[in-house]
Amino acid sequence: MSHGHPFPHDAAHLHVTGAARYLDDLPCPANCLHLAFGLSSIASGQITDLGLDQVRAHEGVIAVLTAEDLPFSNDVSPAAGDEPLLSEGRVHYSGQPIFLVIATSHLSARKAARLAKVTYEEHEAILSIEQALAANSRFEDGPRIYQKGDPSAAIAQAAHKIQGEIVIGGQEHFYLEGQAALALPQDDQEMVVHSSTQHPSEIQHKVADALGLQMQDVRVEVRRMGGAFGGKESQGNALAVACAIAARHTGRPCKMRYDRDDDMMITGKRHDFRISYQAGQDRVTRPSNRRSQHVNVVLVREPQPLFDMGRDRDNRPWEPCGQQRDLTPRDGLGPRAELGRCACPFFEDAIRPARFKQPLRRDAQHHFPHDRGKQNAGVDQNSHRRKKTDFRYPLSASCGIIGWSAPA
Repeated sequence: MSHGHPFPHDAAHLHVTGAARYLDDLPCPANCLHLAFGLSSIASGQITDLGLDQVRAHEGVIAVLTAEDLPFSNDVSPAAGDEPLLSEGRVHYSGQPIFLVIATSHLSARKAARLAKVTYEEHEAILSIEQALAANSRFEDGPRIYQKGDPSAAIAQAAHKIQGEIVIGGQEHFYLEGQAALALPQDDQEMVVHSSTQHPSEIQHKVADALGLQMQDVRVEVRRMGGAFGGKESQGNALAVACAIAARHTGRPCKMRYDRDDDMMITGKRHDFRISYQAGQDRVTRPSNRRSQHVNVVLVREPQPLFDMGRDRDNRPWEPCGQQRDLTPRDGLGPRAELGRCACPFFEDAIRPARFKQPLRRDAQHHFPHDRGKQNAGVDQNSHRRKKTDFRYPLSASCGIIGWSAPA
């Protein structure tokens, strides 16, 4: 543990020199095959005919698999069992995988996947929150309601009311390294999977289910990721499962990576949100309509300092100052920012730990309002003479907030 001293990432020198190896940088076995999905071109509908003759005839293609060819589970969802690896006829979004191409090169697989002749019975797509609400189209069984008391009645009787709406657009995770996986078949049907994923155990579960194996028969390795942001929590399942199935089907190592255009089509996003809210307040406590909180700040000097900071910047020993601050948020500042306005010269340092040049020891601790029920002012100035084990919150200085009080 350090304080005020930067530590480099253990692979920073590899990152900045370009020497860090990501999954697509790993050398593949000489007989490795490459995969690509054939994707839906519509957002909603039913597949009425799937012509794959030209796909199979394309140069370098070894095999083409559909949902009917999968040996066990056709599911890559995190938990609900509602996301098929390959469409079983129903299309739910543009870019949904319909079939899997196994070829001798990445480019051959991608080119072949675009040669399919797919006929659809197209349905009207639901593309907005308003359309989904009107059609009562939901991912779950209904609205989840967490309620205490009767909020509708309380808001109706409130002296002050506020309501509004917040709209948040969808987001693409846009990690720099795209989705990728590599499956290496082992002895006795076992499988090793390299995956760029935030959730290796989920990859293990889904691959085992897809191959009819026990989980101990699947080993997943993740060296590093070039970004994820939640977009590789479950989205890597499809590639890992597809590679494992293809490796089982061909008996050869199989690799898959999405090009950026395929990645943005296939993977899920951070969904749009529309939040409608109502709130009521039954009374106010001050003419300013703000509830005031006060904090009693007591600065103390450790008799045996846990770190070498026995005096302030002007070489004065630290003394209790007993200063009080009104922590009512104002000017866009929260309570901690209000605390920063404290005039005490030491406390100015205490909230700016970067000023301290002496490293903080591992056992340095802090007085905080949770310590042994010291909840109000009037704390004995010698109350800091307690065992180090009584202090629970490691921060930056041996001073702090001793108590909170709020006016009626």
